[in-house]
Amino acid sequence: MWIFGKSKKHTLIDLAILELLVIFFTTLVFPGIPKFASWEGSPIMNLPRVKIIAESLPNIPGWNPYWYFGSPILRFYPPLFYYTMAFVTWISNLGILDAFMLYTYIVFSIGILSIYLFGKEANLSRLGSFTSALLFLTSSNIWVYWDAGSTENILAVLLAIPSLLLLFKALRKPTILNIIFAGVMISTTYLTHLSNAYIFTIIIGGVCFAFLAVERSIIFFKRIFRVMVPCVLIVLGLSLFWYLPFFYQGGLTKFLELGLIPTSGSPVGASIFTQTQEFLSQIYHVIGFDFARNLWSPGFGHFFLALAGCILSFKNKEKVSTITAGLFIFTLIGCFSPWLYLPLSLPYRFAPYYSIFAALCGGYALEKIGYQYLIITREAQIAVLFSGILVIATVYPSVDAVSKLYFNRNLETSEPDEITWLKDHSTLGEWVATNDLFHEWRINIYTPIGQAGGTDLYARTNLFAHTFWYYVLSQQDSRYLAYLSRNFNVKHLLFQRTPNMSGIQNVYKKIYEVEGFNSSFVEILSPDSLTVLFFGDEVEYTRLFESIAPMNSSDIILINGGEHAEDYSIEEIRQFDVIYLDGLRYNNLTVFSELLSDFVEEGGGIILDIGNFPFGGNMEGVPDPFPVSETKFTPLTFILNQTFPNNITADIDFTRFSNGTYHASSAGVLKTGSENFVSDDGRPVLVYWKYGMGRVIWSGLRLPYHTQLYKNFEEMKLLENMIKNVTLNIGEKSQASVTFEFPNVDEIVINVYNAESEDVIWAKMSYYPGWIAYLNEEELPIFLGGPNMMIVSPRVEGDYTIRFKFEKTFDVQIGEYITIISLSIICFIVVYIFVKDWRRKKKLDKQKPLWSS
Repeated sequence: MWIFGKSKKHTLIDLAILELLVIFFTTLVFPGIPKFASWEGSPIMNLPRVKIIAESLPNIPGWNPYWYFGSPILRFYPPLFYYTMAFVTWISNLGILDAFMLYTYIVFSIGILSIYLFGKEANLSRLGSFTSALLFLTSSNIWVYWDAGSTENILAVLLAIPSLLLLFKALRKPTILNIIFAGVMISTTYLTHLSNAYIFTIIIGGVCFAFLAVERSIIFFKRIFRVMVPCVLIVLGLSLFWYLPFFYQGGLTKFLELGLIPTSGSPVGASIFTQTQEFLSQIYHVIGFDFARNLWSPGFGHFFLALAGCILSFKNKEKVSTITAGLFIFTLIGCFSPWLYLPLSLPYRFAPYYSIFAALCGGYALEKIGYQYLIITREAQIAVLFSGILVIATVYPSVDAVSKLYFNRNLETSEPDEITWLKDHSTLGEWVATNDLFHEWRINIYTPIGQAGGTDLYARTNLFAHTFWYYVLSQQDSRYLAYLSRNFNVKHLLFQRTPNMSGIQNVYKKIYEVEGFNSSFVEILSPDSLTVLFFGDEVEYTRLFESIAPMNSSDIILINGGEHAEDYSIEEIRQFDVIYLDGLRYNNLTVFSELLSDFVEEGGGIILDIGNFPFGGNMEGVPDPFPVSETKFTPLTFILNQTFPNNITADIDFTRFSNGTYHASSAGVLKTGSENFVSDDGRPVLVYWKYGMGRVIWSGLRLPYHTQLYKNFEEMKLLENMIKNVTLNIGEKSQASVTFEFPNVDEIVINVYNAESEDVIWAKMSYYPGWIAYLNEEELPIFLGGPNMMIVSPRVEGDYTIRFKFEKTFDVQIGEYITIISLSIICFIVVYIFVKDWRRKKKLDKQKPLWSS
């Protein structure tokens, strides 16, 4: 009979049967893509990025122009799932939803068949290997993860199985080919999911430790070193094309800030009683006693079969089965990492690996119970096989999980009406804002309309995305609507529930339109616009942006110039009307002073805000063009009064300012000709000075911070008045016109007609390193306008074309070169070994005698 056979023919038969079972089970469990799984998740959340890549193939796109005002398509997502899924979509020529089902069959086949081969490598019989694969096939948490949308996570787990298989082979037989294949396969896991890469590193360490514990030989320690060093080099070489830019561009820091990688696993602040309760509850979940659909347990039967397999492995002292039993215990303990006080906790991610080794140990248990202890005859082997399948079916985890996975299906089948309406009523380059997950994931599956969200999870490139989301979608504060919708170019808002906000009108079902919307993806900022160039801390720039937003000063355009004004020439900064300085920040005081003096003398305006005195407010020894030569950092009462009639403070009601002691700055010594406009208990806190043809305002109030602290309207109005009255350089509206197009996702082409040299071009796509603007072949400096959108100043009259291209930065290029060189070396070595073996075999064949006794 075939159960205990060892031939290749029998293995192929087993794999074919398993493949049929995978197709049947996948079709049964996953007949389509759910609109929502539990926890508001769904595999559909990952498909928009896949679609962008698939539609760009054979070119590999770097930019996603549709999500959150534009973002790198895969800078913070390991790329393997998206690339492979996109390739399946492209090569199959199927729609994205059908292609995902095909992809599900493929990746689960890889995992299930690899479990069978892993069992063979672990010296299991056909019965043990086959039942191990069936156990993994019926591990409910694997399907729950996939069903809930954690597709990259489970793909990493499924690829970890052949990776471990090849690592086992390399450790048992460390040939060059085995080591290379193991390294290449392991690199796929590292390129699929970031958290899994961390866990898989730990598991590899556990594998090496387990082998050492079983072999107990210094020779084997050398073998591990000989295998792992080249494996590490291969993994680094093949994965640096993504990891180098990820680390260089601060990806890990962003993940830590967003909480996607926990920094501590200990349940801080909970009492011992509460921790004990949670720990017991976790045991209940991991074993599967709760009879509920969860991410922890493959099934309570799986757990007990695996436990039996561990006992039998340790009893029989079989090396490889003992190693897998040790790994089962190791990953099982990992599921309790929050209670182990580890420095870095990944509580959810150990569970799928626990399912892998539970399946292998369970297969070992069924093999030994059925073959060694029951001493079944060959005639009874078929009956034992089907009995084993029956046992596996009975240990399937819970009725609740079965009902939700099989019968409670609300599948994605057609395009929602709201998206169809948006497709017909949106203009190129407009963004639609939504905080409704149902539509958020679907907009870019069915249409290339840009969407504005910005919850903490996704606002990784443009931090202002969160600003729009918070004030308009979350707080529904109508004061911010007009200014933010203009700066972000958001015309339509799609709400899950009826909003409580003025300034919008319902146009279709859940879709609302901003009243009086008058904006475009590309705008000409002509001399009638008030352009404010900010220098200082990025946080203070954000505060300034949020402070003037409620005033709806559509003519004020904020531009973030970075920290230091000396980074620019006078020709570059004279294109703007006002310079706003967050403290005195300079590398060279002489250059700094001369640059700003020239700017003001020509008619520009400067606002110097040094309210945060310890961080750049000392005016001693600072030359012109500033009206104050000495400052004091003292507590201000913010009981302010106008001391000199002027346009800036004439309409301000200082009695409505937020009161309370507040640390800010006051002027000690004023320069001749300067005027103190506002005092706090007799101390000058707002000083005005005419300098050449321009104006300078010195402020010790730190108004952007204060307005954000108290949301005070009078303070916001004072800040607006300061900006509007510090310059007289407001010209007439330009007669220029503009058109634009997107040749591909990595390029924006802007055609400008009848332009004047003072005109500035504003493209409302998020800036990120890699964006370069070209006028003909000449590169233009890019400023960050408004909420980190791109602004250029060509200083050209007439007609011209500007091209924004998202190109590979130096770190991306270096990473790709390393990967290409590594891959070339690996291919050369593999081909060389195969050719060498072929020649040796051919030579031996020639040496054989024609006739043999």
